[in-house]
Amino acid sequence: MRFGLLTIGDELLNGKVLDRNKLHIGRLVDSLGGQLHLQLSTPDDLERMEEAFHFAMKRCDILFMTGGLGGTHDDLSFALVERVFQGAQKEEIENQVGIASGWILKKEQKTLILLPGPPRENLPMIRQLHDQLQTEVIHERFYILVGIGEVQMETKLREHLGEERTMYFATYVADGYTTLRVRTKDRKLCEQICEEVETLFQKEIYATGDETIPLRLFSMLKDRGLTLALVESASCGGIASLLSEVSGVSEVLYGSYVVYSPQAKQQMLDMAPELLIDDCVGEEITRELARAAKRKSGSSLALALTGYSEHPDPQKHGQVFVSMCSNEREECLHFRLRQNREANLVRMCYRALAFAIDFLLNEEE
Repeated sequence: MRFGLLTIGDELLNGKVLDRNKLHIGRLVDSLGGQLHLQLSTPDDLERMEEAFHFAMKRCDILFMTGGLGGTHDDLSFALVERVFQGAQKEEIENQVGIASGWILKKEQKTLILLPGPPRENLPMIRQLHDQLQTEVIHERFYILVGIGEVQMETKLREHLGEERTMYFATYVADGYTTLRVRTKDRKLCEQICEEVETLFQKEIYATGDETIPLRLFSMLKDRGLTLALVESASCGGIASLLSEVSGVSEVLYGSYVVYSPQAKQQMLDMAPELLIDDCVGEEITRELARAAKRKSGSSLALALTGYSEHPDPQKHGQVFVSMCSNEREECLHFRLRQNREANLVRMCYRALAFAIDFLLNEEE
């Protein structure tokens, strides 16, 4: 089944309105196990709309068209349908939050789905369409990986699982982590591939399914009855910000000491002045910061991070140190990031959360 999307509106082409319908329709088609073969946008001009419609319909079995369904002079979608899709069977889709209804029109082997432009109106319709258009069950699982790039991941998948299975994988890159999706129409095959993926990337997988890395760390801390204090120098509160996405995080998170200057480290964490030399970056000072935060906060665990999100010295740029300690043990991690300041800030925070998860896993062994 070939899907297409035609979005209507001058405001989409002149940049005054962000076209979120591409995102929402794309997700709908993906959830159905399909793929958008094309996406087109046209101005509120009947001739241009007709050209785009014919171009899309020749290449698609199901065409979504958003916009142009209101009552103003530039709402021309119904006029277009009367020109180019006469005699179609019609089924109304109720608009739960607005005036303009959606429509499913079928003619011969083609289906045209009309939706109003505003996402707040068409999103409830899109959810309804999922149930109406779903013809087969899709089995899928998501993995969030840290510390491995997209190219390296795909290379390992091809080498270990075979070229013929690459059709079942998709990767999505974000600053700080990479998402790997496994999807098939065969449940047993999906389970088999997932087992192989989990074996292949057991050191890089930090969350699965709908779980996120912050949520996994929160769950691990809560299940163990532990609390965590943070010391953030280079990350400027970014680790705490990621954890704040989790509802109820105050049950496990004591807080974050954001300490950049030596004075802040001394006053907030009672650090000895002789430790606060040079730029306060490195393994030993990071260890001392973690110890001080644990001692000062009374938390079960403390995690500290120092480093450079950017630096004019190429040898220092992207250098990061993370240390974590409990009553029984402490560990330290050193790594190098090579992106710009903005990307490095996000990546160091995710690496720190992944390091904390590993710390807790190692305590169980």
